[in-house]
Amino acid sequence: MSFSYSLAGVLVGIFGAQLNLQALFQAPGVLIGFSALFVLLSLSMFGFYELQLPMFLRDRLDKLSQRSVGGPYLGVGIMGAVSALIVSPCVSAPLAGALIYISTTGDAVLGGSVLFVMSLGMGVPLLLVGLGGGKFLPKAGMWMMQVKAAFGVILLGVAVVLVSRIVSETVSVYLWALLIIVYAIHLAPFESSSNGWGKTRQGIAFALLLYGVAVFSSGLAGKPSLEKPLGYVSSGSNAGMVTEEQPLFDRIKDVETLKSAMQQAKLNGKVVVLDMYADWCTACLEMEKNVFSNQDLKAYTNKVSFLQLDLTDNTSQQQEFLSKYGVFGPPTLLFFSSNGDLKDVRQGEMDFMQFDSILKSTLANL
Repeated sequence: MSFSYSLAGVLVGIFGAQLNLQALFQAPGVLIGFSALFVLLSLSMFGFYELQLPMFLRDRLDKLSQRSVGGPYLGVGIMGAVSALIVSPCVSAPLAGALIYISTTGDAVLGGSVLFVMSLGMGVPLLLVGLGGGKFLPKAGMWMMQVKAAFGVILLGVAVVLVSRIVSETVSVYLWALLIIVYAIHLAPFESSSNGWGKTRQGIAFALLLYGVAVFSSGLAGKPSLEKPLGYVSSGSNAGMVTEEQPLFDRIKDVETLKSAMQQAKLNGKVVVLDMYADWCTACLEMEKNVFSNQDLKAYTNKVSFLQLDLTDNTSQQQEFLSKYGVFGPPTLLFFSSNGDLKDVRQGEMDFMQFDSILKSTLANL
């Protein structure tokens, strides 16, 4: 099961990378379609309907698995691979959701890793049940419906993540608040319970409800935030003193304009830090917010030219520029010396300490 799931994740990741699906799948229509699909998948977890293979396919797979029992290792391996399809009503929604999300990243390593861990989560309990002779098998009950509903909420959360790439931060916060508040009410925060788990569930539900209301209020206050939903309370008194900071990077869409800016930096003897950015890149947005906004980086502006190539439109010129440096897409940072030589390439998200360290080492090697 682990082999077959991991292979599926790797293939989807590679397929997405080769066809540049990471960029193609960020079109508003595609993201809205994927979000709607995740909503439909979540409805199956809430019991509105069941997702399963057609009867004729399930019968064939079942017969194939029965013929493989007691056979050679290959036959048993085939039985393990098709077993996930036979029990598709239980795993179709999470599996389809994982594959769709992986296809939007274009990351084969992530795809294989996520599906491998998912398959371990499915397979290890089966091994424990087999070793324990049924002693470790939990008793069926309403708690299983709660677990299924929790997975449905996770799928809805992924739908919000996808649609958040094309809507404003305020709308995104409202969607998160709605999801959290509705799920908290589903857990019945004000329903008294005598048993331990019931009280624990009640406490979790009440905490989620408070957080959801706080997140919703941050949107109403015009300061939408998931990390600090009540931050607007302390900053309200200083609202008149807040001034908009100049962004660290000069954002450029046209490749020729970017080349001119890099050439000008070379003539001025400046190091160039080139950031690959896109509106649909969630990691890019996180770095904009948590790394590039740090005011300590302003001290480097006399020696460093911070440039940013906006890949949101993903034009042919931009793709050609990326190919020149062997870069697939954002988030990626290129570090050039004052002579225009490429010194370092860092792909993936990084924190402020990592970025500052690389910047210092680039300047030290001048």
